[in-house]
Amino acid sequence: MVRVPGGAVDDEIERRLLFEELRRVSEFAGLARSGGQIIETHMPLLRDYDLVHHLP
Repeated sequence: MVRVPGGAVDDEIERRLLFEELRRVSEFAGLARSGGQIIETHMPLLRDYDLVHHLP
């Protein structure tokens, strides 16, 4: 997962970029044996950006 350095872009743009990354991570997690661990690892970041509700 790629994260934009703080202050590099507008907060809303950063959130949208993270949302798109979340979609890719979720797709991979759905195919991986360790899918639950993948999501759990990213959970703090998802909470920080209020994106938890977008999880499948």
